[in-house]
Amino acid sequence: MCPQLSIRACNDTAGLDTTIEATFRKYLDPSHSNGTFRTLIDDNIAESGVITRPEISAEKPVRITYGDPFLAWNYTAAADTEAKKDLFKMLGYNEKLSGLGKQVFDELRNNSSAPVVGIHLRGEEDWPISFGKLDIQIDIYTEALLELRSKTLNVDGTATIKDVYVSCGNPKAIRKFEARIGPLGYIVHDKISLLSNRTDILEEIEALQFDEKAITEYESLVSADYFMGILTSSLSAIVAYTRTVNEEGDYFDRYIHPGTTRAAFVDRVFPNSPSIRGNEHTKLMVLTGPDIMDCFP
Repeated sequence: MCPQLSIRACNDTAGLDTTIEATFRKYLDPSHSNGTFRTLIDDNIAESGVITRPEISAEKPVRITYGDPFLAWNYTAAADTEAKKDLFKMLGYNEKLSGLGKQVFDELRNNSSAPVVGIHLRGEEDWPISFGKLDIQIDIYTEALLELRSKTLNVDGTATIKDVYVSCGNPKAIRKFEARIGPLGYIVHDKISLLSNRTDILEEIEALQFDEKAITEYESLVSADYFMGILTSSLSAIVAYTRTVNEEGDYFDRYIHPGTTRAAFVDRVFPNSPSIRGNEHTKLMVLTGPDIMDCFP
């Protein structure tokens, strides 16, 4: 996007005869914001003793081997809200995986009466209990669904919302959630039920790796009329960000962060945890724990 920026492949070191080993930011080190990365690089150049900053030029370039594991830049601290949005819009998922996800959503629309509530349920074996137990998620989502129904009733008192799409890598967790909300009048859909007659698509999705499968779920959760997720899941947070990125201001600053404090590293402390926060169409279950959105994408 920047015509003045020249990009090299990592192993292309032609003409780069001077290399400086920069400090590698460890996972628990503070993320960078205004001025801190420049200071890091300036200090590394000065400490190297092989060249000074004024000597570096197009004719005398330097290769600096900087590394960062994750969460390198704090957009909130840097007040880079709009730059963050623009960068996010430029970064797309793999088209093949997104295409599979769109086919799932097409089946969802064909098998349901609008509107649809998309819910991201974390009930897989890799999910830490401290990030939000399955039973707690089901309790809070059920309460939020009933509250949403009460606010969206038809004039005759009948429910407008019946269809719920549940995204989860554990079918047993989906069935457990279904057993809870089914008797309340909700119809639960998931990719397995929706693709029962499209085994070719389902087999292709099931052959994917764990994170690749999440991308196929992403499309339905982003496109649903309503969404409920859990903040400690990066997928839920990304879906909420995608659904609100074109709105004025920052969704998280307006609806998720008020009244909270930061704990160690990326943890955020929420009063009345766990609970539901968000706007009319996009809500997140919040509880004290990791919140990476200051540094996303």
